[in-house]
Amino acid sequence: MALRDIENKVQEIERQHYEALKGLNRTWLDYKLDWQVALDAARAAGEPEPKIPYEPEHIHINPTTGKVNYYGPKTDEEKRLREKRLNARDEYQEDISYFAEKYRKVLTKKHKEIYLKSWICDQA
Repeated sequence: MALRDIENKVQEIERQHYEALKGLNRTWLDYKLDWQVALDAARAAGEPEPKIPYEPEHIHINPTTGKVNYYGPKTDEEKRLREKRLNARDEYQEDISYFAEKYRKVLTKKHKEIYLKSWICDQA
């Protein structure tokens, strides 16, 4: 009888664990979906994005284990630095596209060399 009691207790603990995991997953999924809708609406309307602690696209939920990971910036300073890096990346991409286009269209060998060097430099 003691073995049966242990089995029942283990099953009850596993059921409670499963229910807790399901609730946690639902909470994070609701957070992720609700804030993504709010962010998309603000962007579409040209309004400032709401300040939220965790950006939905950086939340990763493993439905099997219930493990939730956040891979984005967590502080205002981290968010500022990320935005700065993204802006720098976008500026470099504009330059790269510009030099690539010029390189393709220019006719003289000397100008091709100049544009190619600038193109390569910005890619690096």
